Order: sequence, then C-alpha cells, then structure tokens
Amino acid sequence: MDRSRSPDQRRWSLQLCVSSGSSTTVSLSPSASVGEVKAAAKKFFQHHFLQVTADGTVLSNVSQSIQDAGLHDGQTLTVVLQIPCLAATAGAFALWCRGGGVLTWGDAYTGGDSSSVQDQLRGVQEVVASKGAFAAILVDGQVVTWGKYGCGGESWQVQEQLKRGRVRQVSASAEAFAAILEDETVVTWGNDTGGGDSSGVQDQLRSVQEICGSEEAFAARLADGSVVTWGAADAGGDSSLLRSELRGVKHLAASQRAFAAILEDGGVVTWGNPEYGGDSSAVREELINVRGICSTEDAFAALLADGGVVTWGEEEDGGDSSEVQDQLHEVQELCGTWGTFAALLAEGSVVTWGFPLYGGDSSEVSERLKEVKQLAASQQAFAAVRADGQVITWGTPAFGATSNVADEGLGLGAVDVVLAASERAFAAVTPSRGATCLVAWGDVSYGGAVTEAFRLEANIEDWTGVPRSGASEQAAWVADRWFSSAKAVIRDFAMDAVKSWGEEASKAAAAARAAQRREATAAAEAARGARGESGLVIRIFGRWKAPEDWVNIANLPLAGDWREQALRLLLPSAKDVQDVPLLGPLSEQALTAVVSGQVARAVKNSTWGALTTDLWRGSSISSQKPFEIGYEVVEVVTKNKEEMCALARNMPKSGTPGRVFRVNPDLQSLIESLEVSASE
Repeated sequence: MDRSRSPDQRRWSLQLCVSSGSSTTVSLSPSASVGEVKAAAKKFFQHHFLQVTADGTVLSNVSQSIQDAGLHDGQTLTVVLQIPCLAATAGAFALWCRGGGVLTWGDAYTGGDSSSVQDQLRGVQEVVASKGAFAAILVDGQVVTWGKYGCGGESWQVQEQLKRGRVRQVSASAEAFAAILEDETVVTWGNDTGGGDSSGVQDQLRSVQEICGSEEAFAARLADGSVVTWGAADAGGDSSLLRSELRGVKHLAASQRAFAAILEDGGVVTWGNPEYGGDSSAVREELINVRGICSTEDAFAALLADGGVVTWGEEEDGGDSSEVQDQLHEVQELCGTWGTFAALLAEGSVVTWGFPLYGGDSSEVSERLKEVKQLAASQQAFAAVRADGQVITWGTPAFGATSNVADEGLGLGAVDVVLAASERAFAAVTPSRGATCLVAWGDVSYGGAVTEAFRLEANIEDWTGVPRSGASEQAAWVADRWFSSAKAVIRDFAMDAVKSWGEEASKAAAAARAAQRREATAAAEAARGARGESGLVIRIFGRWKAPEDWVNIANLPLAGDWREQALRLLLPSAKDVQDVPLLGPLSEQALTAVVSGQVARAVKNSTWGALTTDLWRGSSISSQKPFEIGYEVVEVVTKNKEEMCALARNMPKSGTPGRVFRVNPDLQSLIESLEVSASE
C-alpha cells in the first residue's frame, strides 16, 4: 500500500471473480462503498442479480465503505451470479433470488404487501402462491406466509408443527397450503374446506413424495405410488372409488375441480368433477406414454412421448383439439389459460385451440410467434418470449394481452427471461444486463402497475424504503424518484418553452390582470359572506444545486373534472382533522399517491396544461437539470384554466413545496433490495 499518499488519494485494487474463472480488477478508494463494488461487478459481468462475498461472507450493506467492511488492498472477492425467480397469486407478484430476500408488488390483500414479514424473509429458497397468499421456504427449512388469511396467508396456528421438522416442499390449492416435511409427513393450513384441514387423512400421510392442489382439494403421492386425497369431494378431494386404480402413480396434475394422475406405465387415471375433466374415459385408449399434463379451468391436455397431444374435458375450453390435431407434432410444452391451450412446437412456433377470446385465436400474432422459447398464461391471455427477448401477447386485452407490448415488445434484449402471470397481469425478469431488467403489464390492480413502477430502462439508486403495500403506493414512490426527475421536462419542453416565451408572457400578463380582478371580486364577495367558484392547481417546482431557491416550473389546473373532485375528497377540513386526528396522515398519504400520479403522467405524456413563464429563470441555470422536484396543491378563486395558472404563477416562487423529492441522475438498480445475506 502506498502510505505516502493521503487517505483520500490512496487506491485499493480488488479482484472480482466468478466460478467460471472470469475476473476483473477494480481500483477504488478505501472510502468507496460496497455498492460501488457491486456496480462494477454488474457492469463487467453483465448481470443484474448478483452477490459479492469476501471469505464466504456476503457483503450486504451497500452503503458501508469497503474499509469498514473489513476488505483490504489486493483482496480477491467472489461474485455469485444469481437467477431471479417469480411467483404470482391472483393479484400480486413475488420476485426473489435463492438465498436472498423477496420483493412483492400488486394487490396488497392477495400478497402484494409483504412489509409485515420482511424482517423474516432472509435466505429464501422458494416461494409458492395460492390464489391469495404466498408461502416462502427459508434456508433453515422454516416457512413464512403473508397475504389473504382465508388463502393461507396466516400460518401461526401450525408454526409449531412446521418447526418440528424442516420443510422440504410446499404446494397450494386456491385457498390453502400443504407442506411436506423432511420426515415426509404433511402439515396443512388455510381454508379448512379448501384443503387446509387434513386431519381426516393424517394417519395416511406418510412417505409423501409430491402434493398437487386443485381449487379446493389436495392429492398426495406416496412413496409406494398410491394417492391420498382430502378437501372438497366435488373438487377431487375424494378418490376412494379409484383406490385400486391409483397404483404406480408417478406424477399428479389438476384442473380447477379435478385431478389427473400419470402412471408408471404412461397411462392416466382421472377423478373429481366430470365437467372439469374428471372423466377421461372417452380418450382412455389414446392416453399412452404420457409424459406431462396441462390444464385449463375445466379441461386437460396430455403431452405424449412422441410429441403428440390428447385432450378431454369441456370442449369449448380446450377439451376438443380436433381442429388442430394435424399441427400438434413435436410439441415441447403446453400452457393453459382458463379456456385455451397453447402448444409450443420444437421449431419454435405456437398452436392454440379453445375459447377464442381467452387466447384460442392467435391468428393476429401467428406470424410473429417464431423461435418462441417460453409461454405463460393469465386467466384470459398468453405471453410468449422469443429467442431475441421480445414478448408477444394475445387474448383478452384486460388480462394482459396489451397491444403496445405485442407491437413494440418489452426490450428485454435477453434470452434468459423468467415469465409469470397473475390472473390479469404478467411479469418478466431477466438476469442478464439488457435494456430492461424487470417489467410487468396488464391490469394495475393485479400487479400490472409494475410496467411503470419498475421498468428499469433507467434505474433507481437506492430502493430502501420502497412501499410494499400495493401498486398505487409503489407507482407514486417511483414517480417521485424517476418519472418526475424532470429529465423529460428538460429534454422535451425546453426548446418549445424558449420559443414561446414572449407569447406566453403576453398571454400570462393578460390572464394575470383578469385573475387579479377576479380575486378582488371574490374577496369582496367573501367579505359579504358569499363564496365565489374556485378550482385546484397542482404547482410543480424545480430546484437546482445553485441557486438553492425553488422555481415554479409548471402548473396543472384542475377545474370541474373528476380529478379535482377526487383531490377535494382528500383535503379534510381543519375541524375534521381535529375531531379525527387519523384523517390527517391518511389523507396526506392518499393525496401524495394521487398527485404523484398526476405529476408522473404529466412528465411522461407531455400533458402539462400551461407552462409558466417562470421556467428556468436566469441564464445561469437554463442548461442544468433540476436537482429536486416538488409540488403542492393550492386553491384559487376561479375555474378559468388560464386565470388559474396566472394566479398560481403569482404565488411565491420560493420556499419549500408541500412535497419534495430528490432527483438522482446516477440511477442504478432495483436489485439492492433483493441482495440480503443468506441465513446461517
């Protein structure tokens, strides 16, 4: 080490290596952060998801200096490249890497909010989803759950049982979970009538190898090839009449209310509700050498060893594949929405059949379904990932068949894409560095809001404190830090603003005079006890590092529309707050989310309303980007939008706006929130 230099001038050399042997050397100051080391590793190895370890210890505190972390000059660090995983309930998503933590988004009620258990989500190995809850298996074999109580989101009643043995596997029905312990016994929880109560068959649940769930029942495969079932009888929970046939079972599958078992000889046995595929007698002779089974809501499709497909169940929902049988050759993979099947062929093309609106008609995108590598399905739509990383969608638009996704692709730019779907939305993530790391699309209430919240074409440096409570909160949080960064303001509006400066100034002056007259009239009316009409204005401010004063850069007038009505509902009176103190913070949070959304849309979609003439006051800051953005909601005594803006412009240009957030120009990655050291 060169001790002749001051501490600030010294540089340390650190070698970063991966298991394949590839390595690089970085030169950093001892005061550099662990986060800078990770950023260098991500850049060199072109991988979004990774951990950096020193002598077997994960460096998880990204803000800590490398010196304080115990590193030294010349040290070799091991970089572990991680593979991201996705799981989805009906309305929420979970993203994790093995050995790390979990990020959730979407509907808070069905698992999108994991804040109550975040301190427990360390060393996560697997995440499983029911319809409304998640269950995470930790490195020590324990289980953490969150989400809807009636879907298994609460497991405190069985935690003592779960702690008696390490959990090896967790499976889900729509409303319950079933865990296989190391001793091959089973613990269940959730809705009792949906499979959460297995007390009636506990003495039979020994040497359990696999569990599969329908909507309201479970089936367990034992080591001897027999099957034990429990839950709702009309959902497959009673297989007693087929006990003699259920021998030599090697795999289980389920539709919404029926089960199918693949036998060791390649045959299939089905039971449960006949209207949901529980009766396969019509195709029994065709079910030979079956190697996999897929389902829609009420039909099954069996993939044969020779690449053919046999279907049964509700004909309209995929049970009848006769019209496409001549195309079903060399099938590699099957995927199902609630009423349609999609088959991925060896050549990379896709064949669909079933209910047309649920994805059964793929004719509009058939020419683009080439070199497909992966399929996923929501309730009524499909998404296909191609070899070039593009994502193609089709089916019902409200369920994720988003036209702009199909037309433009998502820009993932990588072949190693992980894809998942909730009931009405999709999410895709890639570990390799491309234009985007994580995207989601579809119904906002079902996790599709991440399209805006986490699309990482630009990345946020510090994700500490990201809301876990739902889509709107997350969208507002990210809007504060990214969409409202004013880069779009500078880029898209600067020239137009300068060109129209004189014109705007003239109009603004006239409007200001009219507004002042209106304000004076309103004041006189108020003095007489009368009240004039008024409107709300969102005042948007920018602040530069020098000077420090805030500048009112734009105003969004809201008058007589639903947005104004919504904001007024979120502005309680002083007496209301005094009577019910909780109204204050609740209204403030709701107002923040609503206004942040308005600011985000204004920046992104160029819908400012009227730019103020105060934009970039003074030549010294005209070419710089704002350091912070702020906003506040004010009431003015007019509903004329030009006059509203004029009055807003005449308000003080300095001071601190009601809501302030810092704009960070050196944006990095979401992944810091996932990189938590594994439990010992």
